[in-house]
Amino acid sequence: GFGPPALSKSLRRVLGSTDINGKGTHADASESLINPFLLMDEARVSPDVPLPFAKHPHTGLVANTILLDGHSMLWDNLNGGYGPAWAGGLFQINAGRGVVHDEGAEPPEEVYQAKPHRKKGCDMMHAVQLWFNPGIHDDSVLGAQAESVVHAPEDIPALNIEGCSAGRLVIGEYQGVKSPAKTFKADVCVLDLTLQAGASVAIQAKPGHMCWVYPLMTSQQGVSVTPPGGGAEEAVDLHQVAVLPAMEAGGSVRVAAAGGAQVFVGMGTPHGKVPLKLLAHDGAFFGPDEAYLNAKKADFEAKGEEFGK
Repeated sequence: GFGPPALSKSLRRVLGSTDINGKGTHADASESLINPFLLMDEARVSPDVPLPFAKHPHTGLVANTILLDGHSMLWDNLNGGYGPAWAGGLFQINAGRGVVHDEGAEPPEEVYQAKPHRKKGCDMMHAVQLWFNPGIHDDSVLGAQAESVVHAPEDIPALNIEGCSAGRLVIGEYQGVKSPAKTFKADVCVLDLTLQAGASVAIQAKPGHMCWVYPLMTSQQGVSVTPPGGGAEEAVDLHQVAVLPAMEAGGSVRVAAAGGAQVFVGMGTPHGKVPLKLLAHDGAFFGPDEAYLNAKKADFEAKGEEFGK
């Protein structure tokens, strides 16, 4: 397993990479290994800690905020403020040619009045943020208008997988089940699985898929991951991630939890090219080359919240 560094007391980088200037995450799993995924963070923030998010720009990525506990209010420069996203739901934004967005604000008082079981200022926000490449080497994807959507908890379909006490398909398609969250021109899926102590589950990877397995902070202990074909079993401790390279023939990836666990499993077909990244203004610009990235950075600096419109 790859052990990600802790960035703060509330934010943990799981998958990531450095940008064209060497800034970012120096991870054991390279950009080519995690392709088509770009980044994964797990945030666990108490109400009295400032949220690690603020208005920032993006291009060329799909950002998915998967709420596990608490809530998040949302804002972008195309739609204004909206939300909130509640625990069990998903906020997805396709940055396209450019967007400025923010998340994490306190919902207005009327939200709590409509949901009396929610207590203002008392929710711990626990979320996973996952980025993937929607296929930006296709001009129709790279030049598209940004779009965003909130999927309610009840919109995320359940998965019935032998060995799991509970399962959800957060993104993509798996075994005939389809999530409402778009994948654009990427072939990706993300599963949220709960295993009881001593349970194991076989995840079916399609030919050409890579795969990662991440036990969440809420897991009692780590898990073991066995690749297709009876390869060597890998122990994955809490806060680590196992990344399996693209499997030409696909097959069954087995995940076992001696002490029970909640795990996220991501699979996807790598794109033919890995995009470049530029970190600036607290955001990430993705694109096909350095000239594009520098032009987008300059465009944001010139336009501010009009960026991407």
